[in-house]
Amino acid sequence: KELENKVERFKRLHRERETQRMPAPECLSKKTIEKRVERARKIYDLFSTIGVDQFQHHRSTS
Repeated sequence: KELENKVERFKRLHRERETQRMPAPECLSKKTIEKRVERARKIYDLFSTIGVDQFQHHRSTS
């Protein structure tokens, strides 16, 4: 039962995100999009390794 609830929640959230996703402009090349995705992944990796606690601590001391 709990697993079913989690699956339903995931499906519901995924549908909402799917509608929020904006199509990429046609003027962007595939290489440009790949560079943006790579940059976003690097930023995500940086902040996921730092951790939310340390990030909030750094923000409050700045």
